[in-house]
Amino acid sequence: DISPDEPLVVDGPSAVRIAEAYSLGDAALRTFAPGEEPVLWPEHFDIAIEMGEVRANYGFSPGDAQHPEPYAYVGPWTAEVSGPLWPATAFRGAELTYAELLAAPDQRAAALDFFTTRKEALA
Repeated sequence: DISPDEPLVVDGPSAVRIAEAYSLGDAALRTFAPGEEPVLWPEHFDIAIEMGEVRANYGFSPGDAQHPEPYAYVGPWTAEVSGPLWPATAFRGAELTYAELLAAPDQRAAALDFFTTRKEALA
């Protein structure tokens, strides 16, 4: 745990990786939902949107206590989800690691597909 009064120390390569993840996330979210404005949520430091007939959060996290690297996620608000599309381990929903995105030939297309297939599954 980090105290809000302590400085947060981030090394250069980690800062670059987080910036790249935010850039990818912002571009993917704007393509996925052109009418929505991605927001950097201060309580989680995620870049995300909330949308859909069945409400859900769609976003990118820089990582957290359960995820040592950035990841994309879909978090349904009230829908009960299970099965292979919803394998998140720390919350009810879906997650895609940054390593999985980087392994894709087209990272933006992979993120867009991740968001789109979950939105369609919620419809």
